Amino acid sequence: MSVPDVPDAPLTVAAVASRLGVAASTLRTWDRRYGLGPSSHEAGAHRRYTPADVARLERMRSLTLQGVAPSDAASIALSESPDEALDVIPEPPARKLALVGDPELLADPLTLVAAALEPDLPRTERIVVYAVERLGVLRAWAEVIRPALRILRNKTRADKPGIEPDAAIASALCVAVRHATPDQRPVSGEAVGILSAAPSTMHGQIIAAALRARGADVVLLRPASQDSADDVLALAKRHNVRAVVAVGDTELLSDIMTRVSESEDLVGFLVGRFACDLWLPRVHRVRTVPAAVEEVADLLAL
Repeated sequence: MSVPDVPDAPLTVAAVASRLGVAASTLRTWDRRYGLGPSSHEAGAHRRYTPADVARLERMRSLTLQGVAPSDAASIALSESPDEALDVIPEPPARKLALVGDPELLADPLTLVAAALEPDLPRTERIVVYAVERLGVLRAWAEVIRPALRILRNKTRADKPGIEPDAAIASALCVAVRHATPDQRPVSGEAVGILSAAPSTMHGQIIAAALRARGADVVLLRPASQDSADDVLALAKRHNVRAVVAVGDTELLSDIMTRVSESEDLVGFLVGRFACDLWLPRVHRVRTVPAAVEEVADLLAL
């Protein structure tokens, strides 16, 4: 089995974080909580990650994206010897999953696009629900749903009245999220409040579902058009929100996150490249949806 393309020279935290697509603070959390830290020591330098360390982290990352609990994923990654860890090749994306009871229907981006364009709403829903059930919400988003939305966004079309393929997929995603997050007692007494502005509302649903699966109490905060930041934070307080996650960029979101920064009771997270252009204390910038899930889960000790 071939070895992954990992540089022989030990890597910094920042370099490994960039390679894995997670925040550096997530790597520090994995080190502190699960023992998946750097093992190389150089005189006068910080600890650095060896190729074996990186392979274990890639294994951890792959497993968590498949829906494996972080503690279990860490145990699996640590149970492998360095040589075995180096030989781990991430599983290829499961882009064609035969649906139970209908082997002719596949859960892949192109099939999802075709169903949404027809529009065949029951089939669209079945594809998304099945993908989330089989892959977990984060991996289904990365491998099936988001690629389908990108295909639609890059395709010049002349749709008939009443056809909104993006809305069909969004509706199917909401059904899948409800299936994947049954009512259960939250692990933490503190809640997560998620604010998402168009066109990032589906990102908010994905973060909510992934955190709910980890045992978080999650609410999607929906400001009315006349609401101020104070109104939204009052709503958050009634739901015992500790972490405020913002996806997208609007004037109201900027005002809310500025107020979050001024509060001693709240911690904020700005998600993605198109988040509000703010650099504030108590407000963390996170590049990706999976990284946001890990950061918030760490804050709430999930």
